[in-house]
Amino acid sequence: MTNPPPTHFTANPQGDSTRLVPEGFVFPGTETINPAEVFSTPGYQAPKSGVPVLARLALIFGIVSVLMWPLGIVALVLGIIAYIRRTPHHGAEQTSALAGMVIGAMTTVIFVWTFILVKFSFPLLSLLG
Repeated sequence: MTNPPPTHFTANPQGDSTRLVPEGFVFPGTETINPAEVFSTPGYQAPKSGVPVLARLALIFGIVSVLMWPLGIVALVLGIIAYIRRTPHHGAEQTSALAGMVIGAMTTVIFVWTFILVKFSFPLLSLLG
C-alpha cells in the first residue's frame, strides 16, 4: 500500500495542476514586488531596491553631517519627508528615514550647542581673568 502524496503538493480543487499555492497567496516579504516586473524579460530580473531615494539620502546626509553640520538640517528635513511618504510593510524605508532624522538632529543640536558654548564662554573667561 502506498502513501498518498502530501496535500500541499497536490493540485488545487479547481483543477489547475500548475498551481501549488492557494489563489491569492503572497509569500512573506514579497507584498510590494510586481511579478510582471520581475519575470517580464527572459531570465530572472532582480527586483528594484525597496528603499526610496529620499530615505537613502537622509541616511547619507545624516552620516556626512558628522563632519559638516549644516547637512544635519538637510538630513532631518529629508528624513521627515521620507518618513511621511513611507509605504506600509516596508521596514528598510522606515529605518533609513528614522536613522537619517536622528543622526541629523543629533549632529545639528551638538554643533549648535557647541557654538553657543564657545560664543558665550569667551566673554565670561575675560571677566574672570
